[in-house]
Amino acid sequence: MKLYITLIFLLIFHFCSAQKEFSGGYDALRIESEIKLSVPVELYDPVWKYLSLKYRSDNLDVLKALGHSFDCEIAIDSFVDQYFDDKRFNLLNQKNGVRYRSRYVLTGPDNEKDGRELIQIKINDVGNGKLSRGEFKYEIEHYKKAKMELLQKKVHSIIG
Repeated sequence: MKLYITLIFLLIFHFCSAQKEFSGGYDALRIESEIKLSVPVELYDPVWKYLSLKYRSDNLDVLKALGHSFDCEIAIDSFVDQYFDDKRFNLLNQKNGVRYRSRYVLTGPDNEKDGRELIQIKINDVGNGKLSRGEFKYEIEHYKKAKMELLQKKVHSIIG
């Protein structure tokens, strides 16, 4: 059995609703077109080299020729995803999804996306093309733990 590596290229081409205060487009429907290329492991390095040279930020003539203001950022990231669905896998069967994602940028921990946590909702059959789907992102907020002294006082006041 051959192992395959999937390279994902996302072209975000439209925001359907006004963006909130976050630059990443949280709580706004984004329509994305996704193209996946599967290559055998032995071709991974040459394909990666070709793509990273062709689409690097200082050589975007190929993308600019399409008439859009595309940009390119090349990084090696590690994602940890936890998916959610019901017992009948209705989301999966409809090619939709809800996941909690942690992202780690391996090529530069100073990247603003390093360590980012979010909830993503993926919606199929949105947009004009067969490769298009919608996405909502929601920022994760961590709440501070109660200080032990306050908790002890509260518990003591309740139980007397």
